[in-house]
Amino acid sequence: FRYMLGLAAIPSLIQIIGFILLPESPRWLLDKNKESEAREVLTAIRGTTDIEAELFEIKRVCEIEKQAKIDSNGFTVVRMLRSPAMRRALLVGCGLQLFQQLSGINTVMYGNIYLRPI
Repeated sequence: FRYMLGLAAIPSLIQIIGFILLPESPRWLLDKNKESEAREVLTAIRGTTDIEAELFEIKRVCEIEKQAKIDSNGFTVVRMLRSPAMRRALLVGCGLQLFQQLSGINTVMYGNIYLRPI
């Protein structure tokens, strides 16, 4: 089982290295007002310098989202949970998850693997 766990770590390590080397997205860079970096990344991704239309579209979407965030007046989780319907849905979902775990479903699903050698 040690080899199996060790082999499972290899793709994870490759993915971690990939995340470190991965550039930020042009959309995130534009959202943080880093237009020159966004232009460089988008040029590298597309492989062409003809990116003005796409860059303009990304800027437009970012501005619309910023305006929507301002107009929504700071929608928060606390504000959402003040709604009785949302609280009820959350309680039902959490309750179902709790009862599923307490019912012993893990024993039923995985117990056969452990009990078979006996």
